[in-house]
Amino acid sequence: IWSQPIQGTLQYRFCHKLKLLKTMFKGITKNIGEVTIRAKEAKEAKEALERCQRMLDDNPSDPAMNQEEQRLLANYIQAAKIEEGFYKQKSRVQWLSEEDKNTSFFHKTMANKRNKKKDFGSYES
Repeated sequence: IWSQPIQGTLQYRFCHKLKLLKTMFKGITKNIGEVTIRAKEAKEAKEALERCQRMLDDNPSDPAMNQEEQRLLANYIQAAKIEEGFYKQKSRVQWLSEEDKNTSFFHKTMANKRNKKKDFGSYES
């Protein structure tokens, strides 16, 4: 956005680029909302899968229930992956904020990483 050529005065170009950023951020927040909905869907998919598996325990030879279980399992795996990606991203953001604060947690973690690298280097022959 900042490298886009826009004609006009310096103030106009700056304001226009801020408006472009605003629309971009609106899209990002919309996606975050969708992820929370997906997390809810993952929970619902897991519950549906568990119900299906209980019914399948009562009648294991039913081919329709076997197919339904496979479909529900695929839905659950997909929803769980989306939810996992959301939490991975959230933990990265939290890590970056801890790094910015120069907390003792951050410094201890970095010291542990340095020590692991040192220990790994000592195993070389």
